[in-house]
Amino acid sequence: MRALILIFTIFFFSSSSAQDLTKYGFAMMTDSKCENHNEAMKYLKQLVTYVEANAPNSTQVRCGKDLEGRQGCLVLAESYDAYEENQSFWETDEEWNRLIRLAWKECGVDDFSFGRKAITFE
Repeated sequence: MRALILIFTIFFFSSSSAQDLTKYGFAMMTDSKCENHNEAMKYLKQLVTYVEANAPNSTQVRCGKDLEGRQGCLVLAESYDAYEENQSFWETDEEWNRLIRLAWKECGVDDFSFGRKAITFE
C-alpha cells in the first residue's frame, strides 16, 4: 500500500500541469528490481513520452521508486479494455520494444520480469 501511495504522490507532484484524473478508470502499477535505476530512468522517461504521444487510447504514465527501493511505474488508462488495447499495440511497436528493453537491460532483469497490481476505479 505504501508503494501505491508513493507512486501516486510521484504522479501528482511531478506533473507540471493539472491533470483531469476523472477520465481514468483503470490503473496498473508495476514493480521490479533494478540494478541501475538512474540509467534505466533515462530510457523510461523517453518511453513515457513516446507512449503518451502514440498510444491508441489516452494514457498517463509515471515511473519512480517505491519505499522499498524497487523501481515501478503507474499507468493510467480510461478503462481496462483501453489499457489492453494499448498493450496489444505496444507488442508490435519497434520503438516501444527498443526503449523498454534498454531500460530492462540497465535494470538487469529479464523481459517482463516485474510484478504488477491493477485497480479499476468505481
